Amino acid sequence: MHMCKLEPNIHVVWSVPRDARKAAVRLANRGACAMAIARALPELAANSQFFPSNTTPRWIGIEEGVTHCTQELRGALWEVHFSTDDWPGLLSPGRPYSELLAGSERQLVGYICAPSRFSVEAAELNAIPPESACNARGVALEAAPLLLAFLSGRYAAVADAGPPSSFEIRWGDRARSVIASQLIEYHTQAVQQSRKEKTLSGSFMPQLSAAACIVGRARTLSEPEVYFSIAQNASGLSGLGANTSFFYVLDTVGRSLGDFSRAFELLPPTALALVNDDEAWGEPTQCNMYRKCGVACFMQFHKLQNCLRLVETAEAARGKRFDWLLRLRPDTQWDAPIGDVANLDNNTVHFPLTPQGDPEDNFALVPRTHAEAYFGIESNCPSIEEARGGQCAIPWEGSHIYPECVIKARLTSLGAPFASFPKLFRIRREAVCRAGDPRGCGNCTFGDCNYLIEV
Repeated sequence: MHMCKLEPNIHVVWSVPRDARKAAVRLANRGACAMAIARALPELAANSQFFPSNTTPRWIGIEEGVTHCTQELRGALWEVHFSTDDWPGLLSPGRPYSELLAGSERQLVGYICAPSRFSVEAAELNAIPPESACNARGVALEAAPLLLAFLSGRYAAVADAGPPSSFEIRWGDRARSVIASQLIEYHTQAVQQSRKEKTLSGSFMPQLSAAACIVGRARTLSEPEVYFSIAQNASGLSGLGANTSFFYVLDTVGRSLGDFSRAFELLPPTALALVNDDEAWGEPTQCNMYRKCGVACFMQFHKLQNCLRLVETAEAARGKRFDWLLRLRPDTQWDAPIGDVANLDNNTVHFPLTPQGDPEDNFALVPRTHAEAYFGIESNCPSIEEARGGQCAIPWEGSHIYPECVIKARLTSLGAPFASFPKLFRIRREAVCRAGDPRGCGNCTFGDCNYLIEV
């Protein structure tokens, strides 16, 4: 994001009503973090919210705020709690607007989007410029008052109250693992809230169907932590709000199918294809661009297309199409329910995005209308022009394309909309190293696996 090199006070003058400018300038001049907030006040406020503690927030809005704040603005979203003792000048009984802002219990919770405190974010395209002073103290004492005043319109009351003297704070880190945990918590709350509201209102939920394509090397599919989590959080009424059929295209790396019998009992195959032999289910594409990319491209896309053909065969037998297709890895451990697909835009492909804005190639929620666009990638050999049109993070110039760019370029060229979806899973590696599968577990450099969970 391009920021004008102006004093924070000038930004404030442009952003607040004329009669509030003096109070807003006082708030903006409280410190370096407040000044950084002032420079991007509307953008940061759009992803920040405040609630009395006895009010239930709209969790989907909080989740969306985390996503946009951390992915688009490259900021951090902090959860800050204030009590009367923490901020007596604003929240004590008798103070102007104390009950309006903090409810009868005089407890205020803020979900605050602030600039990253790490200078490495400065190089990020579209990022809010980082500010080292926007640590926990800077966010609570400087950012929170200015954003609260902007969102509530009570500039004078907040400025006259002085800063908080103490606070409780959560989250706010820029580590990918922490942001993932934050999104999992808020997404779970959003799913539960949506389902509770529909139950209480008696709203009709359409009975949708989904085809789950479990595609790739089987690895930890045999472990209860994996297959139970898929059953609970990534399929069925509990995970998707949809009846789910399972289609497998697996490379078992020489293991017997009996090793996965428990998984198949819980996630019964509608159809299963084994691709232990690279050409067992047809010869993979000879597209030169995919061949340069390697098995990460040509075998991945071959398996996806095979799964789509299995789904099409099942649709012909059942006499109707599925509403959604899912792409799942066999070695993913799901930490939160995906949520009811009926609440999603059924003309948009949903998947997690990399920090650079490319789609991850581990999971996707695909409306049936775009199934060929996503799962049929193998049938198309992309040109350099198509790759350029995808605006991938790594330009494809004189090198080879990579899987995430192929997916992005393909959807873009076909006009299939796509959107970010929270990463609710982790890759669970095996505790042993298997011949022919060096990436199946943790670090095998010294013959052992030193981690099982990859975020």
